[in-house]
Amino acid sequence: MPISNPADLAYIIYTSGTTGQPKGVMIAHKNVAHLVAAQAELFDITKRKKALMFAAYVFDASVSELFLSLLNGLTVYLCSETERNAPAVAHLIQREGIELATLPPAILKVLIGTELPSLQLLVTAGESPSSDFLDYFSYHSGVLNAYGPTEVTVCATGKHYQHGEIASNIGKAINNVRLYVLDSHCNLSPIGVPGELYIGGAGLARGYLNRPELTAERFVPNPFATAEDRACGYTRLYKTGDLVRWLPNGELEYLGRNDFQVKIRGYRIELGEIETALATHPQVKQAVVIDREREGHKALVAYLSTDGEVSDDALITHLSLHLPDYMLPASFTRIESVPLTLNGKLDRRALPEPVWGNRDSYIAPRNTLETRLCAIWQEVLGLERVGIEDNFFRIGGDSIVSIQLVSKLRQAGFYLQVKSIFEAPTVARLAQLPTLTSPTVKASAEQGLLSGEFGLLPIQQNFFDLNLPNPHHWNQAFMIQLPGNIKSAEIEQALITLAKRHDMLRTHFIYTENGYRQCYPPEMPSWLPALLHCNISELTQTELHQQLTQWQSGFDYSNGPLWQAAYLTGYADGSTRLFFAFHHLIIDAVSWRIIAEDMRLLLQGMTLPSKTSSYRQWVTSVHHYAQQHQDEVPYWQQVIAGNDINPELDKTTYHLLDLSAEMTDILLHEANAGYSTEINDLLLSALTLALQGTFSQSVNYIVLEGHGRETIDNTLDISETVGWFTTQYPVRLAMQTDIAETIIHTKEMLRAVPNKGIGYGALRQTGHLSGNLPAISFNYLGQLGGSCHQDWSLSSDSCGTVIASGNDCHLLLNINGAVQAGKLQFSVDSRLSQAQTAVFITVFEQALNSVITEGQKQAQSGGIKTPSDYGIKSVSIEQLNQLTHRLGCVKNENSPLYPEKKTILDI
Repeated sequence: MPISNPADLAYIIYTSGTTGQPKGVMIAHKNVAHLVAAQAELFDITKRKKALMFAAYVFDASVSELFLSLLNGLTVYLCSETERNAPAVAHLIQREGIELATLPPAILKVLIGTELPSLQLLVTAGESPSSDFLDYFSYHSGVLNAYGPTEVTVCATGKHYQHGEIASNIGKAINNVRLYVLDSHCNLSPIGVPGELYIGGAGLARGYLNRPELTAERFVPNPFATAEDRACGYTRLYKTGDLVRWLPNGELEYLGRNDFQVKIRGYRIELGEIETALATHPQVKQAVVIDREREGHKALVAYLSTDGEVSDDALITHLSLHLPDYMLPASFTRIESVPLTLNGKLDRRALPEPVWGNRDSYIAPRNTLETRLCAIWQEVLGLERVGIEDNFFRIGGDSIVSIQLVSKLRQAGFYLQVKSIFEAPTVARLAQLPTLTSPTVKASAEQGLLSGEFGLLPIQQNFFDLNLPNPHHWNQAFMIQLPGNIKSAEIEQALITLAKRHDMLRTHFIYTENGYRQCYPPEMPSWLPALLHCNISELTQTELHQQLTQWQSGFDYSNGPLWQAAYLTGYADGSTRLFFAFHHLIIDAVSWRIIAEDMRLLLQGMTLPSKTSSYRQWVTSVHHYAQQHQDEVPYWQQVIAGNDINPELDKTTYHLLDLSAEMTDILLHEANAGYSTEINDLLLSALTLALQGTFSQSVNYIVLEGHGRETIDNTLDISETVGWFTTQYPVRLAMQTDIAETIIHTKEMLRAVPNKGIGYGALRQTGHLSGNLPAISFNYLGQLGGSCHQDWSLSSDSCGTVIASGNDCHLLLNINGAVQAGKLQFSVDSRLSQAQTAVFITVFEQALNSVITEGQKQAQSGGIKTPSDYGIKSVSIEQLNQLTHRLGCVKNENSPLYPEKKTILDI
């Protein structure tokens, strides 16, 4: 026979993996030699004499068991077919005095309490272990948690387990193996952030026999290979499909398979976490959780092997101590034992049909009113299903989306203000509001074409105070995707109606002896720009950009009109776009959505509702607020007291940063349940970490922008009013001892801001406050859409140059974020040095991932509330924890046990 070379094929092992279709994994001789050498060191093999071969030879674990022992002089004891069960293998180990054994978790769970005195090293592999058997055996012998797919030759990592450590720690790479944790874009994930494990170095299989496409899909080029790696031939990575994260000590925590992570009602759920929680019940011997379809929706299903009778209610009560409601199974099915494959792994496909009970964390609407409300919530939030107890701010809502929700509810005939969503953030509570169907206070709203002069809002005054070199080209622009059958004449007629409804579209600005004022002109026609048209198929991208820029370069805020519309055709999919550009003085991002919705209604032949309160009425209300709330001055003086930094400004550079779709989804639908936060709480917590990492100081000051449409006058309704309502106010960001404390501190600080900061600008405009604002600005614009190219949605297409190049940013950092195309995206205008800017971008991205992960982790542990959730201002989080521990039944200020109480302190 010819002599075998190291690169020659040693064996092929077939594995079905998660697809069910067998794949022949091709392993070379050199891979086995590497495995034996690496495991000999990891297992301290020279101290062992007798080893067990438990696995059948058709499974790759047998390669390690057989060749590691034989090539190092150990006696190998073969386990027969009839001995591959817990009692028999225990007897074999005891009888033969075996010192080294590799056994799957399904066997080891049954062996808890069994004495195996000869065993010096117990290796567990093949499935995720649980802490119960790891702790038991670690008292009596060494325990090693080994991990490795067949495709990397049996073993890639190992962790010598110590009593009390986390069971999911799979340790570090064995010799000459490379580990990479990557996000969905194949970028390296920072410490603590989940990602997919890619494995490189020695041990990688050739690929799959006669499966070149699958080989190319799972074995990919290694973009991180060093010169040394390339010299050794380590130029590929195996894409494992396993979710892991780096621990601070450089070891890996295994989080589960991508296949075993499911998404139900917007929540991303790790099935293994539910299994682990079930296994902590004293009567549960084994547990498996899967997802199954039920009545057209996914539901969680648990299979249990129990010691005696245990009711579903008892299991639910137990799980509720460890998991949030959305992770509680809808079904508990009893089985004698968990089905296993031949090599001792769980055989999920052999599980029986579930026994359905009535348990489901989703609570359906109980009447017509709740059904209508749930449908509107689903439309606004883009969710398949909303239950009546789902919290608006935990399932993707934020303060900006709440304005859209109120607008939709009003179209449906309901009466409420934005503050109602904050006061009643579930459908069940909203439906109980007495004002929902019959308002107690009728909103004051000027109707008809308005005319006359009036003053400025603080944000408009700030614009004129900038003294920009080209103040007429300071715009906002957006596009709405339309169906292809819309005619230009229909759009022109709709624009006339739009301008009649929104008086700010007819506004211009005049300079008087008292400064700038704004004016509604008495007549309409001269203030309506002509609808422009462009066939984009005839233009290059550069030419289209130039055209869009030209259309918005000629505004003059002294004369008007201050906006332009254009109809764009020629898109390959047959759709069209309606382009809008406005001078920023008359528009904000909330107004984009208002205009988009109005155009949808008009172009679909519907009638717009009556006007909401005018911008002029709002200006008057804000000025009145400043007169009535001068008691806020000491608060703002205290906030701004430490902001005495006048940084040197470098040349402006422009940067983009975006989160993965997965992390964005977690931010919108999961992470806020951890600390009962809103999205801005988490984003600003991440910014706190990033600024500390950039400037090496624990306290930093920023300007926070808000949508400004706060409820300061119950007689006004501006939910569908177009204009520039933005507020700007200073915020003190203070880094705490860890991420969790920083989230809590940031949340509590923001809750303490009076009326979401609307008073700062008003008091500054009237001379009650002075001084410079911080040089760092942050603005989260909410969810702008554009993810699915749907008709009537805001498009993410480029809109040309909206701000003239001479109007340089006067800020050190100007950070603007929004969710577009399913991802959280930030634009960062920086006047830091190039090196410092690079640091900020890097640490901000890492901080966003870390904060979101912390929120998700806390949510999966059941979530906590903080003092502001109970309306408490003078109680620390430590005091609150003591109170809630003593009053364990109290979850929030609306506990059914104490309906007449308002706060936990009253109880």
